[in-house]
Amino acid sequence: FLFQLFCVVLWSLDEYWYYAIFTLFALLMFEGTVAYNRRASVERLRKSTRVAQRLYCYRMKTWMVVSSQEVVPGDLVSLSSDNHNHVPADVLLLQGTAVVDEALLTGESVPQMKSPIDEMASPTSVLHVEEYKSCILFG
Repeated sequence: FLFQLFCVVLWSLDEYWYYAIFTLFALLMFEGTVAYNRRASVERLRKSTRVAQRLYCYRMKTWMVVSSQEVVPGDLVSLSSDNHNHVPADVLLLQGTAVVDEALLTGESVPQMKSPIDEMASPTSVLHVEEYKSCILFG
């Protein structure tokens, strides 16, 4: 940007006024659109943060209501379509189906359909993310 401004000054001194004015106008428009897009991206990112919600969690052999910010690895979480839960965690879908918007992670504009993990999967086998990515909800 500074090099282009320096060139505009030199062209102005060399009596290329029309070229200098056009270049300055183009530079200001370009920088304005970059700043606008950056501001819009930051606003979208701020809107994507979610407030903590209450949800059912199976912990210590009992179901309890906890905040979504208190979910820890190993918890079983019950989600329903009635209240559109947003959980800030990666979740392995054990039962039911889900439609999720992973646009911020993958860039895909189409919501993704997720299905439960196969009952054929061995509980002792290693979970490969690529193999079971249709069963994982990325939060």
